[in-house]
Amino acid sequence: TQVAAKTSPVSLYTAPDCGEPCDRARALLVKRTVPFKEVSVLTQNEVDELKRLSGKTDIPLLVVGAQLQSGFQEGVYNGLLDAAGYPSSGSSLPIETLRRMDPAAKAPEQAQQGAGTPQSSDSTYK
Repeated sequence: TQVAAKTSPVSLYTAPDCGEPCDRARALLVKRTVPFKEVSVLTQNEVDELKRLSGKTDIPLLVVGAQLQSGFQEGVYNGLLDAAGYPSSGSSLPIETLRRMDPAAKAPEQAQQGAGTPQSSDSTYK
């Protein structure tokens, strides 16, 4: 996971009113224990950044290294994560070890509690 996170960092662009597609995208990343940065698209600058990245404003937008996927498609998300070297079913490391590796990251249970709730503009989950 550490190597994949360095070579192919993951970002998920969401919006507070995205609903189920964003919730499912976030849940997949949390279930796989993929460290990711969530960017809640709230301002025009963030909309512009989204459009610059993907050429459109569709969300959720998953970014894995240089690869992009607009909309939630579980099979495509898993394929991108597998190709980048992320484990398919969570980490074998205990959550406390993962948190010590990146103390700024939230535990998966904290990320799930916040699902569907507007996040700050830039959040990191593990």
